[in-house]
Amino acid sequence: MRSFAPSSCFFVPAASLHVSPTTSSLRDTPKISRIQSSRYAKGLFLIYLSSAIIARVASKRERPVLPIASLPINNMAQRHSGLTEAIAKFYTEAARVCLDRHHESPIDFVIKKHDRCSDVVAAWEKTNAEIRHAWANEIDTTEAGAYACTLAAVELSEGLFAVRRAETKTGADYYVAPAGTSPEDLEHCIRLEVSGTDCGSRADVAQRLKEKVEQAQRGISNLPALAGVVGFRVRLIVLSPLQSP
Repeated sequence: MRSFAPSSCFFVPAASLHVSPTTSSLRDTPKISRIQSSRYAKGLFLIYLSSAIIARVASKRERPVLPIASLPINNMAQRHSGLTEAIAKFYTEAARVCLDRHHESPIDFVIKKHDRCSDVVAAWEKTNAEIRHAWANEIDTTEAGAYACTLAAVELSEGLFAVRRAETKTGADYYVAPAGTSPEDLEHCIRLEVSGTDCGSRADVAQRLKEKVEQAQRGISNLPALAGVVGFRVRLIVLSPLQSP
Protein backbone atom coordinates (compact mmCIF):
# COMPACT_ATOMS: atom_id res chain seq x y z
CA MET A 1 0.00 0.00 0.00
CA ARG A 2 1.28 3.41 -0.94
CA SER A 3 1.73 5.82 1.93
CA PHE A 4 0.95 9.54 1.70
CA ALA A 5 2.68 12.24 3.55
CA PRO A 6 0.30 14.30 5.72
CA SER A 7 -0.65 17.66 4.17
CA SER A 8 -2.10 20.81 5.78
CA CYS A 9 -4.66 21.03 3.01
CA PHE A 10 -6.60 18.10 4.43
CA PHE A 11 -7.07 19.45 7.97
CA VAL A 12 -7.13 23.01 9.17
CA PRO A 13 -7.96 23.75 12.81
CA ALA A 14 -11.07 25.88 13.21
CA ALA A 15 -9.33 28.24 15.55
CA SER A 16 -6.85 29.11 12.89
CA LEU A 17 -9.55 30.18 10.40
CA HIS A 18 -9.94 33.92 9.81
CA VAL A 19 -12.71 34.97 7.42
CA SER A 20 -12.42 38.57 6.29
CA PRO A 21 -15.51 40.29 4.93
CA THR A 22 -15.74 40.36 1.19
CA THR A 23 -16.07 43.52 -0.83
CA SER A 24 -19.70 42.62 -1.60
CA SER A 25 -20.69 42.33 2.05
CA LEU A 26 -19.09 45.68 2.83
CA ARG A 27 -21.06 47.22 0.05
CA ASP A 28 -24.38 45.60 1.09
CA THR A 29 -24.23 46.63 4.76
CA PRO A 30 -24.66 50.40 4.27
CA LYS A 31 -27.20 49.73 1.50
CA ILE A 32 -29.39 47.77 3.91
CA SER A 33 -28.98 50.54 6.46
CA ARG A 34 -30.06 53.14 3.92
CA ILE A 35 -33.16 51.12 3.00
CA GLN A 36 -34.12 50.76 6.64
CA SER A 37 -33.64 54.50 7.25
CA SER A 38 -35.72 55.34 4.20
CA ARG A 39 -38.54 53.04 5.32
CA TYR A 40 -38.40 54.55 8.80
CA ALA A 41 -38.62 58.09 7.43
CA LYS A 42 -41.55 57.16 5.20
CA GLY A 43 -43.30 55.59 8.16
CA LEU A 44 -42.87 58.75 10.24
CA PHE A 45 -44.19 60.88 7.38
CA LEU A 46 -47.28 58.69 6.97
CA ILE A 47 -47.96 58.88 10.71
CA TYR A 48 -47.62 62.69 10.61
CA LEU A 49 -49.86 62.95 7.55
CA SER A 50 -52.53 60.75 9.10
CA SER A 51 -52.47 62.79 12.32
CA ALA A 52 -52.81 66.04 10.37
CA ILE A 53 -55.78 64.73 8.39
CA ILE A 54 -57.51 63.44 11.52
CA ALA A 55 -56.94 66.77 13.30
CA ARG A 56 -58.32 68.72 10.35
CA VAL A 57 -61.44 66.58 10.11
CA ALA A 58 -61.97 66.85 13.86
CA SER A 59 -61.64 70.64 13.77
CA LYS A 60 -64.27 70.87 11.04
CA ARG A 61 -66.64 68.70 13.04
CA GLU A 62 -66.14 70.79 16.16
CA ARG A 63 -66.42 74.16 14.38
CA PRO A 64 -69.71 75.80 15.40
CA VAL A 65 -72.19 76.72 12.69
CA LEU A 66 -72.78 80.45 13.00
CA PRO A 67 -76.33 81.68 12.42
CA ILE A 68 -76.90 83.96 9.44
CA ALA A 69 -77.46 87.55 10.52
CA SER A 70 -80.73 89.33 9.80
CA LEU A 71 -80.84 92.53 7.76
CA PRO A 72 -82.03 95.02 10.42
CA ILE A 73 -84.64 97.02 8.48
CA ASN A 74 -87.13 97.13 11.36
CA ASN A 75 -87.23 99.55 14.32
CA MET A 76 -84.38 101.54 12.81
CA ALA A 77 -85.12 104.74 14.75
CA GLN A 78 -84.12 102.94 17.95
CA ARG A 79 -80.55 102.62 16.66
CA HIS A 80 -80.15 105.41 14.09
CA SER A 81 -80.36 108.79 15.82
CA GLY A 82 -80.59 110.52 12.44
CA LEU A 83 -83.96 108.89 11.74
CA THR A 84 -87.22 109.83 13.41
CA GLU A 85 -89.75 107.12 14.12
CA ALA A 86 -91.90 108.34 11.23
CA ILE A 87 -89.05 108.44 8.70
CA ALA A 88 -87.77 105.01 9.76
CA LYS A 89 -91.23 103.48 9.30
CA PHE A 90 -91.55 105.28 5.96
CA TYR A 91 -88.30 103.70 4.70
CA THR A 92 -89.14 100.27 6.09
CA GLU A 93 -92.58 100.25 4.50
CA ALA A 94 -91.07 101.18 1.14
CA ALA A 95 -88.51 98.37 1.49
CA ARG A 96 -91.33 95.89 2.16
CA VAL A 97 -93.05 96.93 -1.06
CA CYS A 98 -89.79 96.62 -3.03
CA LEU A 99 -89.11 93.17 -1.60
CA ASP A 100 -92.68 92.00 -2.20
CA ARG A 101 -92.32 92.79 -5.90
CA HIS A 102 -89.89 89.90 -6.38
CA HIS A 103 -89.68 87.71 -3.28
CA GLU A 104 -91.44 86.11 -0.35
CA SER A 105 -90.17 86.57 3.20
CA PRO A 106 -87.68 85.45 4.37
CA ILE A 107 -85.06 85.59 1.63
CA ASP A 108 -81.26 85.52 1.51
CA PHE A 109 -79.39 88.69 0.59
CA VAL A 110 -75.70 89.31 0.00
CA ILE A 111 -73.81 92.34 1.31
CA LYS A 112 -70.70 92.86 -0.80
CA LYS A 113 -67.77 95.19 -0.18
CA HIS A 114 -64.82 94.71 -2.54
CA ASP A 115 -64.26 90.93 -2.59
CA ARG A 116 -65.82 90.35 0.82
CA CYS A 117 -69.34 88.94 0.78
CA SER A 118 -71.65 88.35 3.74
CA ASP A 119 -74.88 86.39 3.64
CA VAL A 120 -77.84 87.89 5.50
CA VAL A 121 -81.53 87.12 5.77
CA ALA A 122 -84.14 89.74 4.95
CA ALA A 123 -87.46 89.19 6.71
CA TRP A 124 -90.45 91.50 6.50
CA GLU A 125 -94.22 91.65 6.89
CA LYS A 126 -96.03 91.19 3.61
CA THR A 127 -97.73 94.34 2.31
CA ASN A 128 -101.42 94.58 1.44
CA ALA A 129 -103.10 96.23 -1.52
CA GLU A 130 -103.61 99.51 0.35
CA ILE A 131 -99.89 99.86 1.06
CA ARG A 132 -98.93 98.91 -2.47
CA HIS A 133 -101.34 101.50 -3.90
CA ALA A 134 -99.82 104.16 -1.63
CA TRP A 135 -96.39 103.25 -3.01
CA ALA A 136 -97.40 102.93 -6.66
CA ASN A 137 -94.59 105.21 -7.86
CA GLU A 138 -91.78 102.76 -8.57
CA ILE A 139 -88.94 105.30 -8.53
CA ASP A 140 -89.92 106.89 -5.21
CA THR A 141 -90.52 103.50 -3.62
CA THR A 142 -87.20 102.08 -4.76
CA GLU A 143 -85.33 105.13 -3.50
CA ALA A 144 -86.96 105.07 -0.07
CA GLY A 145 -86.60 101.29 0.21
CA ALA A 146 -82.92 101.59 -0.68
CA TYR A 147 -82.41 103.94 2.28
CA ALA A 148 -83.71 101.30 4.67
CA CYS A 149 -81.69 98.44 3.19
CA THR A 150 -78.44 100.36 2.73
CA LEU A 151 -78.50 101.87 6.22
CA ALA A 152 -79.24 98.39 7.59
CA ALA A 153 -76.32 96.92 5.63
CA VAL A 154 -73.95 99.66 6.83
CA GLU A 155 -75.11 99.05 10.40
CA LEU A 156 -74.51 95.33 10.10
CA SER A 157 -71.24 95.26 8.18
CA GLU A 158 -69.56 98.52 9.22
CA GLY A 159 -71.00 99.25 12.66
CA LEU A 160 -72.14 102.70 11.47
CA PHE A 161 -75.47 104.44 12.04
CA ALA A 162 -77.25 107.41 10.50
CA VAL A 163 -76.71 110.46 12.71
CA ARG A 164 -77.83 113.25 10.40
CA ARG A 165 -79.23 113.96 6.93
CA ALA A 166 -76.58 115.35 4.60
CA GLU A 167 -76.88 118.82 3.09
CA THR A 168 -77.40 119.51 -0.61
CA LYS A 169 -74.28 119.33 -2.82
CA THR A 170 -72.31 117.26 -0.29
CA GLY A 171 -72.52 114.29 -2.66
CA ALA A 172 -74.27 112.20 -0.03
CA ASP A 173 -77.63 111.42 1.56
CA TYR A 174 -76.65 110.76 5.17
CA TYR A 175 -73.82 111.16 7.63
CA VAL A 176 -73.08 107.86 9.35
CA ALA A 177 -70.86 107.23 12.36
CA PRO A 178 -70.32 104.78 15.24
CA ALA A 179 -73.11 104.57 17.80
CA GLY A 180 -73.18 107.49 20.22
CA THR A 181 -71.52 109.98 17.87
CA SER A 182 -72.94 113.48 18.16
CA PRO A 183 -74.60 114.82 14.98
CA GLU A 184 -72.62 118.00 15.52
CA ASP A 185 -69.32 116.11 15.47
CA LEU A 186 -68.99 115.73 11.70
CA GLU A 187 -65.23 115.16 11.91
CA HIS A 188 -65.94 111.58 12.97
CA CYS A 189 -68.65 111.00 10.36
CA ILE A 190 -68.66 109.39 6.93
CA ARG A 191 -70.83 110.55 4.05
CA LEU A 192 -73.18 107.87 2.72
CA GLU A 193 -74.60 108.03 -0.80
CA VAL A 194 -77.53 105.66 -1.46
CA SER A 195 -79.26 104.29 -4.53
CA GLY A 196 -81.30 101.28 -5.58
CA THR A 197 -82.54 99.33 -8.58
CA ASP A 198 -85.79 97.44 -8.80
CA CYS A 199 -85.35 95.04 -11.73
CA GLY A 200 -81.69 95.70 -12.50
CA SER A 201 -79.11 92.94 -12.97
CA ARG A 202 -75.87 92.60 -11.04
CA ALA A 203 -74.15 94.48 -13.84
CA ASP A 204 -76.68 97.31 -13.43
CA VAL A 205 -75.96 97.42 -9.70
CA ALA A 206 -72.22 97.64 -10.39
CA GLN A 207 -72.73 100.45 -12.90
CA ARG A 208 -74.97 102.38 -10.52
CA LEU A 209 -72.38 101.97 -7.77
CA LYS A 210 -69.71 103.45 -10.02
CA GLU A 211 -71.94 106.45 -10.71
CA LYS A 212 -72.62 106.98 -7.01
CA VAL A 213 -68.94 106.82 -6.12
CA GLU A 214 -68.27 109.49 -8.74
CA GLN A 215 -71.11 111.59 -7.35
CA ALA A 216 -69.64 111.40 -3.86
CA GLN A 217 -66.27 112.34 -5.32
CA ARG A 218 -67.76 115.55 -6.75
CA GLY A 219 -69.42 116.49 -3.46
CA ILE A 220 -68.42 119.69 -1.71
CA SER A 221 -66.96 118.01 1.35
CA ASN A 222 -63.62 116.71 2.52
CA LEU A 223 -65.15 113.96 4.65
CA PRO A 224 -64.62 110.31 3.66
CA ALA A 225 -67.53 108.76 1.81
CA LEU A 226 -69.22 105.43 1.26
CA ALA A 227 -71.60 104.55 -1.57
CA GLY A 228 -74.24 101.84 -1.32
CA VAL A 229 -76.55 100.40 -3.97
CA VAL A 230 -79.37 97.89 -3.46
CA GLY A 231 -80.47 95.47 -6.16
CA PHE A 232 -83.88 94.28 -4.98
CA ARG A 233 -84.47 91.68 -7.67
CA VAL A 234 -80.95 90.23 -7.51
CA ARG A 235 -80.86 90.32 -3.66
CA LEU A 236 -77.62 92.26 -3.51
CA ILE A 237 -76.35 95.26 -1.52
CA VAL A 238 -72.97 96.57 -2.66
CA LEU A 239 -70.87 99.01 -0.63
CA SER A 240 -67.82 100.88 -1.84
CA PRO A 241 -65.73 103.49 0.00
CA LEU A 242 -64.61 106.59 -1.83
CA GLN A 243 -60.97 106.15 -2.85
CA SER A 244 -58.66 108.93 -1.70
CA PRO A 245 -57.43 111.10 -4.59
